[in-house]
Amino acid sequence: MPRKAALEEGFNIKVINARFVKPLDDELILNTAATIKKIITVEENVLQGGFGSAVLELLAEKGIAGVQVKRLGIADEFIKHATQAQQRDKYGINEEGIIRAIKEMLAKKSAFFG
Repeated sequence: MPRKAALEEGFNIKVINARFVKPLDDELILNTAATIKKIITVEENVLQGGFGSAVLELLAEKGIAGVQVKRLGIADEFIKHATQAQQRDKYGINEEGIIRAIKEMLAKKSAFFG
């Protein structure tokens, strides 16, 4: 589990299981953004129009700035057939990729949008 690995690496993280893009839990996301200021979304879906995009739209709509957001998911490209594990490895949505994204985000000082 990425959460367990992150804790073992010494990261203090909050995991939100957002099972659905719609309806988006605005209150939970806005409260998280206000207190943590760093959000990584992970989805086994195409990034464009996905959960991470919905989070970015919500933050923009509410005028929330200064929050780092990194979206992990499937690129908008032709996807070759492979096992789920191979796809997760390729797109960085496996445990190693999520830990790498956490490390990269914590190393950055200014906000960026992924």
